[in-house]
Amino acid sequence: MLDLDPHLLRAFLSVASVGTINGAAANLHRTQAAVRMQIRRLEEGVGAPLFVPSPQGLVLNAAGSLLVRFANRLRPLHAHA
Repeated sequence: MLDLDPHLLRAFLSVASVGTINGAAANLHRTQAAVRMQIRRLEEGVGAPLFVPSPQGLVLNAAGSLLVRFANRLRPLHAHA
């Protein structure tokens, strides 16, 4: 069973929303390297890549699209807890 770290999910949702590591890093007030590492840790944890590169930045793949739905449901629950 995988425990999804809320910090990793926050970084993931930010990258998914903005479409770039740089933009997500700015939104999260973190370095690009820190956000990249968080995404890598999350991908290792779920056992699949979550993004594919595109000319505009990063786009969710099928696994990323599935995870974004769960992450959007988990985030408010975590905040409420």
